[in-house]
Amino acid sequence: MFREEVERDFNSDFNSVVGYLESLREGLKSKNYLPEVRDKILLDCSRRAFEYFRKGKSLSEIRAMIESCN
Repeated sequence: MFREEVERDFNSDFNSVVGYLESLREGLKSKNYLPEVRDKILLDCSRRAFEYFRKGKSLSEIRAMIESCN
């Protein structure tokens, strides 16, 4: 429910950022990271991604940053 509200209130660029993070999550799950390490990587990267988004960075900049987290 919360996600639907956020998606409705933000533009499609925000939805793209969420999609990039979902891809990162799936990629991290396929590696042999301890769950705590995987969660920390995802949390840190998510925070950075949303900071980039708030600062008006382009989707290509955000995607490149997210890809560098993997």
